[in-house]
Amino acid sequence: MVGVERWSVSPTGLEWVRRTADTIHAAGINELFRYCAEKKSSDLHIKAGAHPTIRVNGALQAGDFPVLSAPECAKLAVEMM
Repeated sequence: MVGVERWSVSPTGLEWVRRTADTIHAAGINELFRYCAEKKSSDLHIKAGAHPTIRVNGALQAGDFPVLSAPECAKLAVEMM
């Protein structure tokens, strides 16, 4: 991808939208897993009222995503099933 990435909540509030100079797409659990792989993280922590958090080399780091709402957490859980 080219350009600076920015994440925002979609108009429905149920998914994230990655915005760059040349793309716009919704992020779901697969996008979070890709992010984990890119950062070589061992864990992904998903909790309502917090940013998705990853563990890299034993240290927790907030991801480059907005704070999750309870419905967003539920959506991500359903995507994993």
